[in-house]
Amino acid sequence: KSWGNPPLIAMTTTENKEFTTIIASNPLYNEVSSILHWEDPTRSGLVFAIINTFFILLIWGNYSFITLFSYIILALLVLCAIIVNGYQIRANMNKQTFENPLQSKIQNQSFEVAPSVIDSQLELILYIINYTTATLYDAFTIKSVSFTLKVLGVLLLADLIGYIFSTTSIIYLGLVFCFIFPPVYRTKKDQIDNLASTSLQKSREVSNIVYDKLPPKAKDLLNE
Repeated sequence: KSWGNPPLIAMTTTENKEFTTIIASNPLYNEVSSILHWEDPTRSGLVFAIINTFFILLIWGNYSFITLFSYIILALLVLCAIIVNGYQIRANMNKQTFENPLQSKIQNQSFEVAPSVIDSQLELILYIINYTTATLYDAFTIKSVSFTLKVLGVLLLADLIGYIFSTTSIIYLGLVFCFIFPPVYRTKKDQIDNLASTSLQKSREVSNIVYDKLPPKAKDLLNE
């Protein structure tokens, strides 16, 4: 199936729902969702600990990504060597036939990536690129002054965040939020929904006050 390219216009609600459909149909969606929602606390905790360790070493340990990745592979190689040689020594001591434990445990496992998995990721990437292109097109051509101002506000906010935090820190904070928010929301759903609703209502009230104070020409310009 093909999702096609979105037209060079601002995305509608229907197209945003289409994006949600693409995410939900992704082969990795259920796996990632299970980890982020802590359906298996042991596995989610292990992944969360690995992510924290990895980024702590990157941010505060002053390791580069390549160096840290090389150390991880080196540690795995050493661990595998210890396991295999340990089994071999024990087999020799007991005068038994040696069987490589790693090969016997993973010989039936497939480590190939299915083409369908790559295709689904490419579909998602293509849609995001087209969505971004459509948004920037509408902003640059000033199709709607209010829409262009919204894009400008988002860019200024992104600039401020990028000035305060490094790219690595932003990625790390985003991953931590993805792990922490689902269980917190599950236990505090009503309070969070009420807070979000109240905040949205307040922002609308402030926007209306600012809008009412604008001169008529400015209002007409924003309504174009």
